[in-house]
Parts: sequence; structure tokens; C-alpha cells
Amino acid sequence: MTSPSPSPVVSGVPAWRARTGACVRAVQLTLRRRRPGTAISAARELLAGVALRRGFPLPPRRVRVAGRTYIDVTIPGWPSPSFDRFVEGELERIAPTRSGPPPLHLAFLGVTRLCTLCCVHCSEGDLLRRGEALSIEDLVAISRELSSLGVVHLELTGGEPLLRIEAVEAVSRALGPPVDVWVLTSGLNLDARAAVRLRSAGVVGVAVSLDHWDAARHDAFRGRTGLFETALAAAKEAASADLVVALSLTTTRETRADDLYRYLRLAREVGAGFVRVLEPRSAGRWVGQDVALRPDQVTMLLDFARAVNAEHSDLPIVELPALTQRTVGCFGAGDRYFFVDAEGFAHACPFCRGRVGTVLGGELTSTLSRLRERGCHAFPGAAAAVLREAIRAREVEGDEEETGRARHRFLRL
Repeated sequence: MTSPSPSPVVSGVPAWRARTGACVRAVQLTLRRRRPGTAISAARELLAGVALRRGFPLPPRRVRVAGRTYIDVTIPGWPSPSFDRFVEGELERIAPTRSGPPPLHLAFLGVTRLCTLCCVHCSEGDLLRRGEALSIEDLVAISRELSSLGVVHLELTGGEPLLRIEAVEAVSRALGPPVDVWVLTSGLNLDARAAVRLRSAGVVGVAVSLDHWDAARHDAFRGRTGLFETALAAAKEAASADLVVALSLTTTRETRADDLYRYLRLAREVGAGFVRVLEPRSAGRWVGQDVALRPDQVTMLLDFARAVNAEHSDLPIVELPALTQRTVGCFGAGDRYFFVDAEGFAHACPFCRGRVGTVLGGELTSTLSRLRERGCHAFPGAAAAVLREAIRAREVEGDEEETGRARHRFLRL
């Protein structure tokens, strides 16, 4: 490798300033349409809810890129129109000002069925290497409708989305600043020119799949020799173009604690701000296989994330999406997010597969309703669990007014 890239991670005073500024902005937005008493209570619940959804304490550091500061891959950076929309969406869940279902937060959208890899865990194997089912116009229309339903963070996937970079650019330009667009990529085709194209189109970040610190093991996992170096180079080019970079690691039963720390140091060298640690699921090419981590391995991941995230350092922030599902419940299946595949069908998430309906032809709203009714295959719904706890807390405090509001929100789910 060449010399390490500068780290976008900050701690100490810069992180404190960013945290304070984001909190002040959240309070300002809370006061816009709500009475002071309701606004203060809603702001308190909003700030507490960010940590609750992660399943463990927030890190003392932040990721700063292109004038914006991030605490989580899926929470838009502050300051930005997308951050404001995120706060307003969360407030609508806490202290609603309108009827109807609460707004969405994020979505995954497949933009292509093209791919030249043969990843051992691929969840899209049955859709790949066919002609495109969705035109660029279809993708733009779907994206705009998702934004109208509250989506502020959109992750574009595939196949390999950069094999159809013109679709990525079209979607990002159509949505503009109100939505943070990310690209989930193996690193293929992400050279310096492509990184600049993404940034110019308004893409905010990329999540580059890197499944081991050892080149041979990563390449074997992805089914292509040389992809390890391609992925590292892609991450560095993305960082150089002022894109937020996350490395995405799919763990297996062979993953050890030492592997995680070596991986983290490698992520720091290529300028990643985040490391997203995914657990294996029996889906796609792994369907029907016993690949789930053992309890001691799940504990190892949690201990690793807690230790790393508690540090004041320039190491990437570690995210464990499955921890939230396991401790709080699942926010997928149309609660806060869901997945649209490259043929326009809705699924609970990229791992919990099962077509519920199409999102084309004006069917998105009715499809979402059916998706919410069915829920997540693997985990209980998170929103109901969170609100039950809120109701219990308000009852313990003897706050009848707040208890009533919490019950009202529960009934709206």
C-alpha cells in the first residue's frame, strides 16, 4: 500500500462542537411547530433515541467530511437539509403533528442486475447477469417517491451499482441535498474519475465491501483475484474525493478478535470513517446453511465495538446493525426502512427476502402497508418495543399527559 490517507475521524473539542451544534439545531427544529413543553420533552426523547437505536452508547468522536459531521452512516451529516429532514421525521414519530403512518428514514434500492463477481454469500444471485428490469427513469421515479415518504438516506446497491454509474448519478442528481445518497460497492470501477463523478452528482458516501484484512481470504470470499487491492484503492480514491467512506465487513465463524483489530487498522490507513460489521445470514447463496454466529462470537463483536467506540482516537467508528435488531428490535419491513430490489419488488430488508409487492405503477404506498403488516422475519418490530418501554417509563414517573401521548403513538403503528 501507499502512504496512509488522513483520517476523517475527530474527537475532543471538534467532536464536542459538532455534537453541541447538532443538538442546538435539533432543539430549534423541535420548537418550530410544537408548544414549548411538548418540544422540550420531544427533544429529550429524540436525543436519547439515537443512542437507544444503536444498542450501546454513542462514541465520543465524529466523522468530519466536506464540512459536515457524522455520528452514524445512516444519520445524515450536520449541517445539511437532509439532517434537518431526519430530525423532523424523528420528531414526527415522537410528537406527531399529522395523521397517518410515521415517515420512513432510509431505503435500499437495487439499481442494476449487473455483476462480475461470485461472492459466496450473495443475496442477489438469482437476479444477476440478466437484462435490466428498471430503466433509469423508473429508478428516478422510485427514488423521488421514497423521498416524499420521508427517506433521507438512500443506499444504492445491485449487483454492482458502479457498473451502471449513470443510474447512480441520475438518482443522486434528482434527489439533491434533501437526501443523502450512498453507494454500496465492491470497489469495482471506483477509480479517481468515478469518485469525482459520484461527488459531482451529489453522492455523499460509499460503503466498500472488504471482508478480511488478508488479501487471499477476501478474494476467495468474493470470487475474484486481485479484488482486495481494488477495494483498498477504491476506498482511498473515494476519501480523496471528499466522499464519506465506510468499510463493510461480513463476519463468519472464523472471524477472531485479532482479525477485527487488524481490519480496523487497515480501515484507518485507507481513510475510512466507519466500519460496518455485518453478521452472516442464511440468505441468498447461504440459504439453508447454518452460518449464524455463536453466542460467544456475538459477544466478541459487541466487546470489540464497545472498546473501540469508547476511545478518543482517529480510528473509524464501528457499527453493528444486527445488535440493534437483537436488543431493540428490527426497524425494517417498512418501519424505518425497507429494500427495493433491481426488479422493483419490496422486501423487509436486503437479508430478509420475500417479495411483498411492486413499488411501480403507484403501488408503493399499498405495498408498504402490506410489508408493515407482515413485519420482519427474524426479529420483532422495534418501534412497538420502544414505545412500550416509553409507556412504562411515563407510568412510573406518574406523567399522565406523556403516558397518553406514548399510547397514542403506539396505536398509530
